[in-house]
Amino acid sequence: MNPRRPKRVIRIEVSVQKGEVVCVQDNAFDVVLLAEDEQRGFGKERAHRNKQAKDNAEKRRNGIAANGGEYLYVRAQGGHAHEPHATIHLFSGPADEIEWFSNDHTIDFSVHIQRNPELILLSAPTAASTPVPLNRDSGIDNPFQEPFPLTSTRGAAVNSGRLRDDPAVFEQQYYKYSVEVEGNVPFDPDVEGHFGD
Repeated sequence: MNPRRPKRVIRIEVSVQKGEVVCVQDNAFDVVLLAEDEQRGFGKERAHRNKQAKDNAEKRRNGIAANGGEYLYVRAQGGHAHEPHATIHLFSGPADEIEWFSNDHTIDFSVHIQRNPELILLSAPTAASTPVPLNRDSGIDNPFQEPFPLTSTRGAAVNSGRLRDDPAVFEQQYYKYSVEVEGNVPFDPDVEGHFGD
């Protein structure tokens, strides 16, 4: 663990605006996260893997198996009409985590987690006809030690807890959470899990 870098808790405020769930990350963390993308090469790595995932999806459409150890584009992420945001980077060394809360104490919300459906790491060669399931909130689809979904009553804060100490979580690396408030369009940005600090 890097002794100079303390644990960070990325706070995300949840609200409902015009029937859509809106999540706002702390702007100070966005600056840090964008700098990490640039300085540590995460953005370039993600772009390379996105291309590989789409190439593998095309191979499968043409009846060709995708290789194990490569990424696959299974389906598009849910769209949302919110401002662009930095991808959250969580590191195991300092035990980073995410906290969701709302200043609107009239809403209850739930937080779900799963692998990013545009970047699924295949553990073995996968035939074109073999479905690749997503199991929201469980198994490899939950990189955290805490069980998901998380449930907030009256806007109370809920925390992801730290990343599981599981090599498969760090190999998969790309996840996304979604926040749901009954009767409203959910919000679903990206999270990356990194081993170390």
